[in-house]
Amino acid sequence: MLAKAQSEVKRNPLAWEGRTGMGSVVPLGSINLGQDGALEAWGHERRAQAEEAARRHGLGRPQYLEPVEQRALAKRFEQGGQQGLEAVTLVRRAFGDAAPEVMRELGKEAPAGTLLADLAIKTGTTPAVLDGAEGLHIKAQKDHKHVSPDATKSKLYADEVVGAALGQNPGYLDRATKLADAIYERRAYRDGKIEAFDDKAWKQALREALGEHEVGGRKYGGVAKVGGGWFSGVNVANFFSHDFVVPFRQVCSLA
Repeated sequence: MLAKAQSEVKRNPLAWEGRTGMGSVVPLGSINLGQDGALEAWGHERRAQAEEAARRHGLGRPQYLEPVEQRALAKRFEQGGQQGLEAVTLVRRAFGDAAPEVMRELGKEAPAGTLLADLAIKTGTTPAVLDGAEGLHIKAQKDHKHVSPDATKSKLYADEVVGAALGQNPGYLDRATKLADAIYERRAYRDGKIEAFDDKAWKQALREALGEHEVGGRKYGGVAKVGGGWFSGVNVANFFSHDFVVPFRQVCSLA
C-alpha cells in the first residue's frame, strides 16, 4: 500500500494533494484565457502548489503540470505553427521564470517543440524560431514529403557541427536534430530546394537549433571551437560566439 502511494505521489503529486485534502487543484483547461489576469493568477497558484508538494514529499523538483495537461500542451508544441507559438506565450505568462522547468516536463513528449519554445524564451522570435514552428507544422501533415536526412546521416552531419560539445548530453543533441529537421524542411520548401539535399543548409539549421543567432551582425550562442576544444553556450543566449564561451559541463544542467 505504501509503495503504491509513493508511486502515485511521484507520478502525479498534484492529484495526490487534491485527493488527500491538502489543496484544491484547478485544471488548466478550466481557465478562461480571455479574462484579464486569469492565466497569471492560475499560474501563480499552481506554481506555489507544485513547489509546496515537492517540498512536502521530498521530490527532486516540482511537477507543475498534471499528466493530462502535459499531454495537451505537448501536442500543441509538437504540432508547431501558430498554436505552438501561442503555447509558448501561455507557459511564459502562467509560470514566469519557471517556464523553462515546465518545458523540461514536456520534453519527452515534445522534444523538438519544447526546444523551440526554450529558444523563443532565450533568444526571442528569431528566424529559426519562426521557421522551426512552421516546419513542425508542415512535418505534422499526413501527406507531407520529408526532405531532411535519415537518422544515420543526421548523426554524421551533427558530429561535424558540434564535435564533442554535447558529449555529456546526447539527448539534447537528439532534440536539436529533430528541430533542425523542421527548420531545414521549412526553408527547403519555401526556397523551392526539395529535390536535392543541401547538407550545408541542414548544418546551419542545427547551429540555429542549438541557439546560434545574430544580433547587429554578430553571432551569439550555439557552439564554438575555442583553443582546440569544443565548447557550448547553447543555453547562454547572449554569449558572442567568437568570444570565450562557457564549457558545456557548466551549462549541461540547464539543457
